[in-house]
Amino acid sequence: MLKELFGNPRIWVRFFCVINALLTPLMVSAQCNVSANTDTASACVGDTVYLSASGASSYDWSGSSSLSCSSCATPYVIVGNTPDTIILKGTSASNVPAVNGDFTSGNTGFTSQYVYNATSIWNEGTYAVGTNPNSVHPNFGTWGDHTTGSGNYMLVNGSTSGNRILWQQNVAFPANTTVTMTWWMLTFVTPPGSLILRVNGQNIGAQISTPNSAGVWSRAQFSFTTPNATGNSNIQIITVSSLVAGNDFGLDDISFFYNCESYDTVYVVPNSKAYIQTQLNTDTEGCDELCANWTNLSSLDSTQATYWWDYGDGSPIDTAFTGSHCYTSPGEYFVKLFAESNTGCPDSTWLDTIVVGQSPVITSIQVSGDGGYVNNGVYVQPSQNPEVSIQVNLASGLQVSSIEVDWGDGQSNSYTPGGAVSTFSATHTYVDFDPAQICVRVETDLGCSDEICTAVSFTPFVETPNVFSPNGDGINDTYVPHFNAAERVEWTVFNRWGKVVFKSTTLGEEWDGTTNGRKVSEGVYFIVARAWGAFARDPYEVNGSINVMY
Repeated sequence: MLKELFGNPRIWVRFFCVINALLTPLMVSAQCNVSANTDTASACVGDTVYLSASGASSYDWSGSSSLSCSSCATPYVIVGNTPDTIILKGTSASNVPAVNGDFTSGNTGFTSQYVYNATSIWNEGTYAVGTNPNSVHPNFGTWGDHTTGSGNYMLVNGSTSGNRILWQQNVAFPANTTVTMTWWMLTFVTPPGSLILRVNGQNIGAQISTPNSAGVWSRAQFSFTTPNATGNSNIQIITVSSLVAGNDFGLDDISFFYNCESYDTVYVVPNSKAYIQTQLNTDTEGCDELCANWTNLSSLDSTQATYWWDYGDGSPIDTAFTGSHCYTSPGEYFVKLFAESNTGCPDSTWLDTIVVGQSPVITSIQVSGDGGYVNNGVYVQPSQNPEVSIQVNLASGLQVSSIEVDWGDGQSNSYTPGGAVSTFSATHTYVDFDPAQICVRVETDLGCSDEICTAVSFTPFVETPNVFSPNGDGINDTYVPHFNAAERVEWTVFNRWGKVVFKSTTLGEEWDGTTNGRKVSEGVYFIVARAWGAFARDPYEVNGSINVMY
């Protein structure tokens, strides 16, 4: 028997191909690597350096108290007086398919002690890669692969010797990482086959059987920890059944999942230039009199630099470290701060424009419209009558140079009264019906202003188109009602027998003309649509019909 076996040249060729494949298994790389956008960043003290990270699912920055965000991908850091070492840790959740784990590339990317035969797996211990087990064994049924139902998968006639390597790959995982491996199995003929996972020579968990019923895909899942040194792992799926009858199955979609961490470092180095930074603690505009003061947040303190404040009103230059000044005359004043470090590094910047003027006063604003009403302090206007009027009352005798009305929908109007104003009216028609904030701002010729705002909302309104053609030509292929001013929606499509063929409670969701995955027939369907608004007293409901045409 041995002589006959090894005297057959084709058997010798197949034998040496299997041995050679087992001696030189593929090494699959499955690593993660986080990277910062730069290794070293330098700027003036007080400047902002923007960082960015890539290569991971989540990020953790540390090493500087001025980091704007420790967990985002693009934080910034304020350059300090001493170098900072910024540590970036990246964590990645990796779902890595095995090389050719779905067998789309055929009999490649893995090794096996089984004998490969592309056209017949009649003999035990043989396999093929294809789309249909019946094409390589007449006693097997016809079942599609797990991936798409029409692609390749591994077609196996189980070995009767037991403990044979069915599938093998070498994978370079991160070291000391928990990896979850999954694959999918389908039984061709019962009794089912039995498999076990072996990693680096060690069995993982108990053996698992292929499904008890033929033609049903089921998932196998095992977890193991990679070695501490390199993480390189030899992965083997072993067949352990020695049954002659049955023990025939398919294998598909082999993949690995794991979380891993990686690190990168960024050095932030300060330049030797002074940088001015201040915080204005008061308003830039006032009426009649305004006292302004600034906190000096510059990178150099009073022992490291000299500062000069020019308040812009002709007063003497102030050499204090912090700025403070009172303006008593109407006007517009430009403030500038100069600095020079003890090492001779100069800097200067314009700070704020201070405006002092006469105070305007808006006493009230009223909103009105056809059918409108007030609900919980919000004026509500019916969407069907979207014209809204306002009346603004001002203190008598007030000199106003401009009136700005922001209607809250991206539209605004400007008016120039050019004199004393005690009342003002305006009308606007809304096109969009989102809640709006109407704001009226009056301003004097010296820039002193007052503003008043009031909220406007709209009742919901629904329009239902009555025809669409889901024929795939790119024109009118989907259907969705037009909801206006709706906070919550519900719409249902019925056939002529009253059966629900589509229902949605999501704004913007479209119907593609199918039900249960199949296109509906041409004809008339009926729709009931409801919309609820934030401040409407009752929901808006509409009943209509839809003509589906192909």
